[in-house]
Amino acid sequence: MAKDYKDRGRAPKKRRASKNTEKPGRWILIGSLIVVFVAFLVYLKSKTTTETAVLVKSTETTPAKVDVAAVKKEEKVAPEEPKFDYYTILPNAEIVVPDHEIKSRVREELVGKVKLTQYTVQAGAFRDFKDADHLKTKLLDMGIASTIEKAKVGNVVWSRVKLGPYAQLNSVEQVKARLRKSGIDAMITEVPR
Repeated sequence: MAKDYKDRGRAPKKRRASKNTEKPGRWILIGSLIVVFVAFLVYLKSKTTTETAVLVKSTETTPAKVDVAAVKKEEKVAPEEPKFDYYTILPNAEIVVPDHEIKSRVREELVGKVKLTQYTVQAGAFRDFKDADHLKTKLLDMGIASTIEKAKVGNVVWSRVKLGPYAQLNSVEQVKARLRKSGIDAMITEVPR
């Protein structure tokens, strides 16, 4: 008779999970942190070597009697930064106010929203001072006081006839309407207070 060697009474053995099974993401994270730390150390090392090279170079070119502290002070002085005039000029610049905006600003003033600016009216700009003076006398005959300002645009000097300053646009609109009746086309500019 044939003998069956298969063990039928026992259940098949289960494989146990090993204790060393960890996710590979942890090792990638640890490795990348080590690489970043080493790169940071190399950066710091290169920064200190360039600073010492500059110090060595400056001490080599200076005579032996020069104080090293004075040399370090000279190096620490920051180079003079460029200065931009438009930061100071631009806030004081005149801005031309378009006609459609004048109407909306007049409505805002009636509601009570007042902008902290002053308005001037430019009645004309002439290359010849005599023409500007003639317009000034014409405005004086109308009962409107004006001044003549000189402005250089490129190589040309202009004589501008200006009225104001006015605090409210409502009065500016009335003056502009009077000028329009007498054939003078005026331009309104806004100047900050």
